[in-house]
Amino acid sequence: MKLDKMLKALEVEANEQGEKILADAQAQVDEILTKAKKDGEKRVSASLEKTKQRLRLKRAKIIGDANFEEKKSMLNAKDAIIEKLFTKIKDEAKQGISSDVTFFEGLADEALLRFKGQDVKMLVNSRDKEMAEQVMLGQEESYQIEGSLNCIGGLKVVTVDSNIVVDNTIEARLRKIKQLYEPQIMKKLFGEKQ
Repeated sequence: MKLDKMLKALEVEANEQGEKILADAQAQVDEILTKAKKDGEKRVSASLEKTKQRLRLKRAKIIGDANFEEKKSMLNAKDAIIEKLFTKIKDEAKQGISSDVTFFEGLADEALLRFKGQDVKMLVNSRDKEMAEQVMLGQEESYQIEGSLNCIGGLKVVTVDSNIVVDNTIEARLRKIKQLYEPQIMKKLFGEKQ
């Protein structure tokens, strides 16, 4: 009987220890599962946040690109309007100013001021060569006049060694006018300063 009691006591103790081991194992399993679930949720949350961030960046880029393209299109349209305006001015200059002797004389006097006493060449359009020769007849100094310049009107004065050039063509004047007045025209036409 003592043996039965001892065996029974051992069995009870073994069952208790087994249950304790099983309970500890179950607690560890539960802890591991809880931790794995939390880690999984963190990973999903982090992945979701990264995806959201990528989507926000992509959206911002798409909006930025669209805004840039819109501004670029507007600038191109504005530039086209300004170019048409200056082309019209240039066309009108071809018709009126290019054959005006008084205007040509003013351009020549202004350009030649810089070259007093120097040997220079005056470059003009071939159709203006005769007018240039007439204008220069009254000058104290003589100038070599060449009709080789491709321009609407006006002239270029060049030192013989070509180191100094004064461009007093109508095109040069129009470029200066455009540079000076384009911001004002943009403001007047479009309400902004460029």
